[in-house]
Amino acid sequence: MLDKALILLIKKELKKIKTRYEEKYGAVIFDVKAKSFNGVIVLDGVVLSEKQKNEVFLATKEIIKNSKVENKIKVLSDSKNKLEIGWGVITAEVADIWAKLSDKKNIIGKTRASQALKGDFVRILARKGNWRLAQTCDLAIGWINKYQVSSIKYQVSDKKWIKGKRAKKNEILRIRLTKDVQKKFICFLKKYLNSRYLLGGMTERGIDCSGLAQKFYSDIFGILLPRHSGDQALCGEKIEPGAAHFGDLVFLRRRASKQAHIGVVIKKNQKSIPITRDKNQNLGDFLVLSAMRESGGVVIENLSEILKYYNLISIKRIISSC
Repeated sequence: MLDKALILLIKKELKKIKTRYEEKYGAVIFDVKAKSFNGVIVLDGVVLSEKQKNEVFLATKEIIKNSKVENKIKVLSDSKNKLEIGWGVITAEVADIWAKLSDKKNIIGKTRASQALKGDFVRILARKGNWRLAQTCDLAIGWINKYQVSSIKYQVSDKKWIKGKRAKKNEILRIRLTKDVQKKFICFLKKYLNSRYLLGGMTERGIDCSGLAQKFYSDIFGILLPRHSGDQALCGEKIEPGAAHFGDLVFLRRRASKQAHIGVVIKKNQKSIPITRDKNQNLGDFLVLSAMRESGGVVIENLSEILKYYNLISIKRIISSC
């Protein structure tokens, strides 16, 4: 059996991790226990995200060094685990989803994680005062005011919860493109072009870059992208910049602030940028649709202009016609 002192060290580390998440998010789902069984450390319980699960595992390995660790922690945000405490449907026209509760009085913080629309189904993961921790079909998680969501007594089927096919991680999704893609794209531009920039926004009244990319794929192709750019970057396959075409996602990072940004390739111009020693310029000139904080809203710009302020991280292909 492992030394009791090691178990105590692990428990102290788990408490530190939990406290840090509570300070960051105001309320946290983090219920992890560690025990020794036949010389093996067994981690069991529930956390909110895969990131937290991995953090606990690595922290435990660091303490016990060469001893074996069995990770039985379940991730609440993984819908396959079916650990929700209930289901709800959005009753407000637009419900803000907030990233944190700012203190013990359940006052909402200032960071908007996303938005949900009337009629959307959500998994209810936790309750705290007047707030509900909810997950939307695009796997975004945050706090919704209980007066904007109504509890329902039955479990929603995946078919009702997910609207369209999910984009796949590290894989191009083969779909049959319809003839009205161009018509849908024009309608999309009429709806969102010049909409104001709103962090976490998901409507034509205000939208952010990852929200626009998600709406682009759902409205035009019927494909569901994850809500946030970090998760979107895991989808599809990386392609060479010169091969980019309509619908490919461009991932960037602003030089001054290191802030991530995402846009959608909508057209390749005939004129190419001369090849230079700057790796960001070694590519063709594309028109990119994005919601830019600097421009105040949804704009179409040449990629060459964007690269004056941003570094190109990657270009990902999400779909291909079959």
